[in-house]
Amino acid sequence: MTVVTRMTHDDFDSILQLPPGPEPANCILTLRLLVFLEKVDARVYQKRGRVFRTRPWPPTEWNHFVSRYQQIAQHFWSKRFWLIPADGYAGLDLPPGGPMYRPNIRCTLQLEPVLNPRAARHTRIRVVCLEEDEQRFFRSSYRLSNGQGADGPPSEDDPLQLPVAFEVGQLLGLPFSLPSGAAEDASETRADRCHGRAGFKWDEMLNPRTILQEEHALPWCRRIAEHTQTDPENWRVVRSEVPPRLLADLPAQSLR
Repeated sequence: MTVVTRMTHDDFDSILQLPPGPEPANCILTLRLLVFLEKVDARVYQKRGRVFRTRPWPPTEWNHFVSRYQQIAQHFWSKRFWLIPADGYAGLDLPPGGPMYRPNIRCTLQLEPVLNPRAARHTRIRVVCLEEDEQRFFRSSYRLSNGQGADGPPSEDDPLQLPVAFEVGQLLGLPFSLPSGAAEDASETRADRCHGRAGFKWDEMLNPRTILQEEHALPWCRRIAEHTQTDPENWRVVRSEVPPRLLADLPAQSLR
């Protein structure tokens, strides 16, 4: 059975990395998303009939925003899921020619900010710099003026974490938003909660370990199915690392 290791698509690319050596190890499936962050330098910005007061981006704040956007997306979505192939699938058994073990798939995300409007990209996001006292309905446009450093993983009270995670999840093709963690009333939507419009407490929703469920691995399930010519439903999702399985430990019907 042919396994495709690299795929280029309009929505996002993907790379299936096989273990480099003979020792048992898991594969890595990386979704590669090129996001053109279009810097909007304007005094006002209109969105759905509403006018927001904005200002040109200071270079330091813009560079900080781009860096945090990338870090937050990758921190939130990378290494959150592992995929286990169906017992009857032997297409990834390794090493080639004399298979001894069956690897699982570690799921990662590589988000690459694109700043050149002529460069290749999968999507475009327009980003404005809101005035300090403007209402921040669109949290992914939040001005990072609170002194947070650009290095290291985002903290769980980072005002950008949840909206960026929600936005990137949609770019990956998730047909639903992140769960709210609380019941919604008739006037709320999950998008409202994820973008800070519903008055919820941020600290209830910022930890990816509690927000993410197996259903959020759908983009990786769909893509590994393309790489291996299998059915997405044949891949079991787990949220903790699982070691590769030795073929000697698998039932005989799993080795066909």
